[in-house]
Amino acid sequence: GVGAEGVLAAGARRAEVIAVGSPSVAKTLAESLGDSIGNREIRAIGNGVDEATWNPLTDPELPARFDPVDLRGKARCKAELQRRLEVPVKSDIPVVTVLGAEPEAWRRFVKVAPRALRNDVQLFALGAPDAGGVRDGLAELQDRWPDRFQFRSLDGKEGGKLDHLARAGADLAIILTDHAPDATDPMIVQRYGAVPVAPRVGAIADTVVDCDANLESGTGFLFAAKDEEELLGGIRRAIGAFGRDGFEELRVRVMRIDSS
Repeated sequence: GVGAEGVLAAGARRAEVIAVGSPSVAKTLAESLGDSIGNREIRAIGNGVDEATWNPLTDPELPARFDPVDLRGKARCKAELQRRLEVPVKSDIPVVTVLGAEPEAWRRFVKVAPRALRNDVQLFALGAPDAGGVRDGLAELQDRWPDRFQFRSLDGKEGGKLDHLARAGADLAIILTDHAPDATDPMIVQRYGAVPVAPRVGAIADTVVDCDANLESGTGFLFAAKDEEELLGGIRRAIGAFGRDGFEELRVRVMRIDSS
């Protein structure tokens, strides 16, 4: 039978107009389909965040609400997340939520995580795919560093609540993807005051601006996709930024981005 990509390509060739989630995705699609789509227009229309579901000021799943003006509720969410995952409650170390759905990206993370965990940090992996030995690798990390690393599958009702709390309680969020047809995950974590650490690929490359060395500009920490050392470098750069002058201003800056 024809795979999903074949169906997509066939639909694109017959469409009058093609709409995708970002300029980078539009460029990639145009290059991959080439002359087969003729002079059809490919429009880049960015996605957004549903504020009825993802809003730290009104989110019913959080133990405390917050916004860029008053971040006291975020500190309470961080402490509650640490308690929920049974790790030491510390406000002075970075809490990093790890998100993604692609097994290959997760396998690279499992390989570099031991070196990242040498830092004074807490990494929380959420909803990793049950494929390619990923969850086994995460379980081994948890057994080795129980005070610094925890994994949860996000199954069931409690998993849904933790999904929101993990964003609200995080200082940083690692986005594991090799394609990023949209930038929903970075947008949501920014809304909740977690600075994204993400690959420079797809819609993320069009949405997240890499931070400068002094944290005076930028909205996240970008690294080259599909590269273990680049991933580790992005994580280390983000961890090193936490607690520095400018990090809290960076947090407020990303929360003020209009992604509605």
